[in-house]
Amino acid sequence: MRARHTAFLQSAKYRPYYHFRHGKLAHVPSNGFTGVDMAKAYRMTGLATGLTAPTVHLVELGGTFDPTVINNWCDQRGFPRPNIINTNQPGYTPVSDPNGADVEVALDICVVIGTVFAMFGTAATINVVNGGNSDAGFEWGTGWIADNANPGDTCGISWGGAESNFDDIAKMEANFQRGSARGITFCCASGDNGPDDGTSSPVTDYPGCSAYVVDCGATTIILNPDGSLKSQTPWNSGGGASGGGLSKIIPKPAWQSFLPGSYRGEPDVAANGDPATGWDTPFGVVGGTSAVAPFMAAFFAGINALLAKSGKSPLGLVNPFMYSNEASIFTDITSGSIGSDVPPATTGWDEDSGLGSVIGDLFAKYATGSTPPAPPTPQPPSPPPVPQPPTMTPRQAVEACLTGVSAMSIYDRVFASMFRGPAELWMSREGW
Repeated sequence: MRARHTAFLQSAKYRPYYHFRHGKLAHVPSNGFTGVDMAKAYRMTGLATGLTAPTVHLVELGGTFDPTVINNWCDQRGFPRPNIINTNQPGYTPVSDPNGADVEVALDICVVIGTVFAMFGTAATINVVNGGNSDAGFEWGTGWIADNANPGDTCGISWGGAESNFDDIAKMEANFQRGSARGITFCCASGDNGPDDGTSSPVTDYPGCSAYVVDCGATTIILNPDGSLKSQTPWNSGGGASGGGLSKIIPKPAWQSFLPGSYRGEPDVAANGDPATGWDTPFGVVGGTSAVAPFMAAFFAGINALLAKSGKSPLGLVNPFMYSNEASIFTDITSGSIGSDVPPATTGWDEDSGLGSVIGDLFAKYATGSTPPAPPTPQPPSPPPVPQPPTMTPRQAVEACLTGVSAMSIYDRVFASMFRGPAELWMSREGW
């Protein structure tokens, strides 16, 4: 088992939320899952085929990547090579850290590559935005995306720390709010240390608990033989656990009005992140909530492409839509726990898994307004027809009798029999 990034965590202010695999479950491929596998599990495959993929931006606070290594990884798996852009904070030069931040950068990139390919059938365009591991670096990176990304682009952030660790959350909130208003969706990891976020008491992770981002938790999954999702529980094993809880700083947004108290709850969504059911990278099998943030960012890029095709505005802050359509577009996770400081998962939103995991195709239908119409209301059976009076006139009845037509009603036959015999004389008298 590869060592976790312990030394890196001790020396840096903000942490990348990845963990190496701590044991392989029987149904997991030896190399781990790719975005293609997870897109199938969450019903996202082919949703945006033939459309242009928006750029997925990745905020990194350190580390580098080797394009040759990434391209070789793609070639070995049959994925198209991505178009990767580097945007670094002026005056900052990222330094390679193969035992720490480089793993995070590679994980983020590889998750997006596979997921975009599964949804669009094309190569991903990825912008790695690196500002260094500091308040200034974090604020610069999120601010650059808020002001420079195109509407419909998305952003994955796999770094964070206890909300109490931030010196000026107001600047970060302003960046997220500004970017969301421009149609950019931010997805952030909820943390890999359970409800305590690596401290001695419950605390939520920031920027995951921001009021302007999608907070992404992690699950342990079991798939069916055909690759569809069989079951999942909140990740809590192997020395890590998905983050969750109630903030003590961020006020409760309107779309979480059902929560007790006055503060924001995390996470909003969840997807595969347990290292034991982890993701395929050039560094080996890796998991953590940091895999879920880029995964969801790639998914929302697909939804934005569908919205653009329909002439509609991009998602931006998607949370109000998700919470108002929870029952229709999410798979609820109702068992398991991320730790003893929060209640276990239950029906509806909870601190362990949020709303649950997205159902990709249904999410797309509801977001684009192309949901299938409700089935028609069953109608009571029609009553039997009311018997109608005969339609033949007296003359028609007599003529039918004389010509031997047998398909006459009882009424017709009785009427005609009254004139059998001198029928011709009667008809003459009546002027027939």
